[in-house]
Amino acid sequence: MRYLDMKRLSPFSFSQSSSLFELCELIPAFAIPAHLVPQNWLCSASSPLLEDCLMWKVDSKLQSMGGIPVSKRRIFAICNYIKQRLLFPVHKWSMEVLSRLRTDGTFNQEFPLSLLREEKKNECYSFDLKSATDRWPLSVMFALMSCMFGPTLASSIVNSSLGLNTFLVGKLIVKRMSEVAFLCGQPLGYYSSWSLFALSHHYVVWLAAKRAYPQRTTPFKDYALLGDDILITDALVAQ
Repeated sequence: MRYLDMKRLSPFSFSQSSSLFELCELIPAFAIPAHLVPQNWLCSASSPLLEDCLMWKVDSKLQSMGGIPVSKRRIFAICNYIKQRLLFPVHKWSMEVLSRLRTDGTFNQEFPLSLLREEKKNECYSFDLKSATDRWPLSVMFALMSCMFGPTLASSIVNSSLGLNTFLVGKLIVKRMSEVAFLCGQPLGYYSSWSLFALSHHYVVWLAAKRAYPQRTTPFKDYALLGDDILITDALVAQ
């Protein structure tokens, strides 16, 4: 698991560069000279920084990537290839679902807000969940996935792949090598981590609307949501 200071590096640049340095350390162990690695692999879209890493040019590459100016400190979990490969179909599915929700702003942040402006409501309630990815209960994500795919597959995705993970924190971060785990929430950096969280946030809004209006038969659409940020124009649902 990586701790990073957002004053200088973006999360993508930090996690990717660290993984690439580890890969460079593994190449001599397998007795594979860098110049024998297939060029079509080096130049593939999935590894744009790998060639620079083998040529030891990563430092200059990182300096050109910029950073996030808000000086946040985030934790990114570096997942192994097998879990990422297994979670990728779930990620594609959940992102496709988000793209079809008119109340979601993942692919167009302005669109759901423009729909709310057309309604000309007099009230609006804005919420920003604090440390949402770390604190959002996995049980909510499990309940949503169970409704659609059953408890067995839901447990494999949410509990086994996202929830039950341990990470080593090295001596560069702490005084002594230690093993940590997420007691609540799930690791940012895994495929489907963010998209399932966003989808389960929609699920909570729908549940609140169902409880506020038990006789309602049409979908609740008086809100705009993007990850952990949400704007609701209905007082009962917001409460």
